[in-house]
Amino acid sequence: MIIDIAVGFVLSAVGKACGLPNWQYILVFLSSLALDGDIILNEYNRWLKGEKTRMLTLDEYSYQHKFILHLPVVVIPALLLVAFATGWYLFFGLVTAAIIGHLIHDTVDNNFDGVRWLWPLNAVSYKIRRLDGKLILEKKTSDQLEQEAMEMAKTGRNTKKILKDNLK
Repeated sequence: MIIDIAVGFVLSAVGKACGLPNWQYILVFLSSLALDGDIILNEYNRWLKGEKTRMLTLDEYSYQHKFILHLPVVVIPALLLVAFATGWYLFFGLVTAAIIGHLIHDTVDNNFDGVRWLWPLNAVSYKIRRLDGKLILEKKTSDQLEQEAMEMAKTGRNTKKILKDNLK
């Protein structure tokens, strides 16, 4: 998430430098984080069910962290259509760049499942990972991701460990 914040900050600074109104460059910043709104919804649902958590449980069942907001074929064309309809090309261009940056980050992040870049053509999640000094492209189905999430839940990984792993 720190990378998403940095991308949002840089793009909002570009928007401010280009003369966007305050509310627009603030929305550019927030758009880099908006895709993760589903995490907040997940935590709220857990709270409603009476599950006690002290902090966001980003590790458990992360395959559920891919709602419609994480589908580039849905999000990016929708943003471009709104840009053309409103004529706010710079604003929506920066929002789209922030969202693409977020999706790229989720594709290369050590602790998330990647992104379904080609959905609805296929339901494969693509992830770029470093293995033995080489970059490899992993492709995983929903069933594989669910199985991995179940195994992860058994090991008791927590958010602190995820953050530590991400700094490697």
